Amino acid sequence: MSPVPEGPIVLRDVASKQKWEVAGGTKRPLTDAQWKNLEDQTYVDVPTRWLERIPTVEATSQ
Repeated sequence: MSPVPEGPIVLRDVASKQKWEVAGGTKRPLTDAQWKNLEDQTYVDVPTRWLERIPTVEATSQ
């Protein structure tokens, strides 16, 4: 079992309140607009140090 969630799941940094979408073992930051457009606005609060273990994927322009 991987210590990094495969997702899809939304995690929120308890310190910064930044929400991250986690899928495929990587995370990407969610903007407020992206968050508001999600059908399911459920998230799990996690410590910053735990989030730092998940690789980040840079946002792509659409």
